[in-house]
Amino acid sequence: MAEKQAKGQYVGVQRASRKYLHIRAWGEYMGSMNYYIVDQQALAEKDGAPENALYKRGEEWITADTIENIFAKDYVNKRVQELKQIWQK
Repeated sequence: MAEKQAKGQYVGVQRASRKYLHIRAWGEYMGSMNYYIVDQQALAEKDGAPENALYKRGEEWITADTIENIFAKDYVNKRVQELKQIWQK
C-alpha cells in the first residue's frame, strides 16, 4: 500500500492514478475492486513499471501490447482514452 504522509494523504497515489491508466482499465475489465486497482497503481509507481503496464506477474510487469484478446484490447484502449479525457478536466 502507498505510504502515508503526516496529513493522512497517500504519497504518489494521485500521480500513479493518472500515470497508470492501463492498470485502471485492465482492472475494470477484469472486475477488480477499486482498492486493489489503486494498490496496483501505487505498486507500479514504486517499481517504475512501464506506463502501459497491466499487472505484475512475479517480478515482471505485463504490458498492454501483449493483450491477445481483441475484445479485451479494444476495451482497454477505449477506456484509457476516456480516462485521459477525464484527467485533463
